[in-house]
Amino acid sequence: MNISTTALDLHGKQLTKIRPSIFQQPKLQILLLYGNELTSVPSELGNLINLQTLDLSYTPLRSLPAELGKLTKLQKLYLSSCPIPEKEKQKIKSWLPNCKIEF
Repeated sequence: MNISTTALDLHGKQLTKIRPSIFQQPKLQILLLYGNELTSVPSELGNLINLQTLDLSYTPLRSLPAELGKLTKLQKLYLSSCPIPEKEKQKIKSWLPNCKIEF
């Protein structure tokens, strides 16, 4: 897969996992995965160093990998309606102190 754009919209596609090739797109700035059946996100998410917006709302995610903290350009993280426990929410906030996170 070769993404020539800086945005990828895969919302509502009933995905249960994310294709590894997506994490090899360093120019990606916006990744929309809301409304899928994702139960986990691989640590390779940390490879998307230019990511500014990540939407994982309305997925059954309960946690995210610590590599999320490598996304220093991330400005907006959407996790609405995800069953993330409060303890995990605090970890995510500590990894991304300069990011607007919507739980």
